Amino acid sequence: MSESSTPYRPLLLSVSRDLWLLCVQTMALARAETRTSVGSTVFYLAVAAGGVVVAIGGLLILLSALVLIAIALGLPAWAAASLAGILLVGAGAGTVYFCVTSLLEVEFTMPRTRRSIKDTMVWLKTQTR
Repeated sequence: MSESSTPYRPLLLSVSRDLWLLCVQTMALARAETRTSVGSTVFYLAVAAGGVVVAIGGLLILLSALVLIAIALGLPAWAAASLAGILLVGAGAGTVYFCVTSLLEVEFTMPRTRRSIKDTMVWLKTQTR
């Protein structure tokens, strides 16, 4: 019986090496996709934080504009401060909106890894027939 199983040994070793390599490559693909998704998320969160800082600055300017309005009652200084505050709040809110919508599009589903695993399963089924 050992003589009849001898021809299968190199084949089984080759298949096990190929499966091991395939598993290692699939894990590397999953790590790369995860790294990309996490990198995008961190980037958009950092930009959104910057947008929040700009929006807060705009709110502070609007607050100072209200103070100037109360003091000056119509002098041009408050109009300039109000316009600057509105522009900063708009810029900050626009940045935050852009980042939030971009964050919603970041994929954590690892489509290439899933496709690779499906292809591997199909390949394994054809090899075991």
